[in-house]
Amino acid sequence: MEIKITKETKAIVYVLVALAIFVAAAEYAKTIDVEAIDQAWLQTVVIGLKEFFTKTPVALAVALCRNMLGYLANRFRDPKVEYEIAQLGETWAEYEAGILILSQGLPLGLSVAATFLVEVISRAIKKLKQPTAS
Repeated sequence: MEIKITKETKAIVYVLVALAIFVAAAEYAKTIDVEAIDQAWLQTVVIGLKEFFTKTPVALAVALCRNMLGYLANRFRDPKVEYEIAQLGETWAEYEAGILILSQGLPLGLSVAATFLVEVISRAIKKLKQPTAS
């Protein structure tokens, strides 16, 4: 029996491994005592890294879910649609930026919801700008 592993399957496995690494890094980042660091500039850097590593697993998980659901929606409309792994990178970049920025003033859950809302609205605007077939 031959098992065929596609490039998409490999990519999803890599994403899940990256997610596990980010979760482990987030747990470690929580243990760092920023107040114990003497230099103010280094405290700022460590605070930024802690923010990044605690928010990135959430952004990656949300982007992966959004990407998979988007693919399934497209697949239901057209069974010939292929999965595009590059789309996952684009979605992750959008969610990473949105969640990191919005979470500075909002709780994480609201940051995710707001980022999703911004993405839906921006995609709707892009679709409205596309010329329609007459």
